[in-house]
Amino acid sequence: MNKFQLNDLVVVVKSITSENIGLEGRVTDIKDGSYQLDHGSYFPEECLEFIYENQCKGMYIEKETYDKLAKLGILNTSVRAYNRGSSDYSQHIIQPWSIWQDWNLNPWDADIVKRILRTKQGESRILDYEKIIHICEERIRQLREE
Repeated sequence: MNKFQLNDLVVVVKSITSENIGLEGRVTDIKDGSYQLDHGSYFPEECLEFIYENQCKGMYIEKETYDKLAKLGILNTSVRAYNRGSSDYSQHIIQPWSIWQDWNLNPWDADIVKRILRTKQGESRILDYEKIIHICEERIRQLREE
């Protein structure tokens, strides 16, 4: 069964060429799991997302902003759709990895951010804050030695 139907409004979210990302169009043909948009190109199903008609009045973002969000893993997040272990990072749009990248954090600061953002089943919140204090004490020790 096809994910999209003729005349559905879709947006390209993955493409070999970055110029196609963000391109919107209506499905005009379906062949072998690929969808032709009204501008003529065919795209495989995994490269397209459905645009709900009431979202068409939404905000458009510049390609530079889109590219940054994609690089940070906020868009096209197949790897971030799940997590290993009992943390709940994958349930959130912005995950610690995105913050680490965008802020170019060192490992110590990144570890603190991770512990602030997570909810780990079976561990108390007090333990997280005790670990944060321990990390801070070690980082302060390092900075004093510089």
